[in-house]
Amino acid sequence: DVKEAFGELSLPLLKDLPFARELTLTGAARYSDYNTSAGSTFAWNAGGPWRPINDLRFRANYSRSVRVPTLDDLYSSPSQNFAFLQDPCDALYIGNGTTNRPTNCSAQGIPAGYVNTAARAASTGYLSAGNPFLTEEQSSSWTIGAVYTPSFLPGFSFTADYYNIQLKNRIETLGAQTILNQ
Repeated sequence: DVKEAFGELSLPLLKDLPFARELTLTGAARYSDYNTSAGSTFAWNAGGPWRPINDLRFRANYSRSVRVPTLDDLYSSPSQNFAFLQDPCDALYIGNGTTNRPTNCSAQGIPAGYVNTAARAASTGYLSAGNPFLTEEQSSSWTIGAVYTPSFLPGFSFTADYYNIQLKNRIETLGAQTILNQ
């Protein structure tokens, strides 16, 4: 279950003035309350367009966004899978990892030159399932852009945008090989 409240705002500040054919402030906010491990979340954005002259429009926006785990991410039942996995401590693969790999394998009691004949010969069974402790994924993003539509070239438009997105607490399914390697 989820309960949400949200709102949006578009506030025209200036219009039809020299170097301010348009200046508008925009914003939005959303509060969500989930009955899962995500709990409550808050997402928002602020920005707006500025048109100094009729042919040129700038836009900027800053956003804090969230994505909560799906029911499948949280609660999928364990399922049996099979894959050909490379044992990170096997002599063939021990050199493919970080410089800590040989030390870590040795600390687990695996001797140098170890050969995992079972893993080399057949697929390995493993279980994969949801994780009921996942929380929301969060991002912060900047977007800045410009649109040039010269009046002397009807139908022509040039757009350029810059964006920067930072992501935290990424929700992702890790493969068995990635888990072994880590």
